[in-house]
Amino acid sequence: MELSTSLENVAEIFKALGSVNRLEILAALKTECESVSAIVERANLPQPLVSHNLRLLRDRELVRAERRGAYVYY
Repeated sequence: MELSTSLENVAEIFKALGSVNRLEILAALKTECESVSAIVERANLPQPLVSHNLRLLRDRELVRAERRGAYVYY
């Protein structure tokens, strides 16, 4: 049962990495923490799409969110 759960987690990570948009977001974050607005600019994607994909990446523990005042950095 434990191996099955681990394999399911790995499959979810690969599924998350299977999106070009999410890979663009991860590429934008490869060198430093960025705010959502900076990720939108770097990845050249609409803000709602970036927010949706960041939530998915966060749920799979591929990125971490940190609130700094009024902004969230990833």
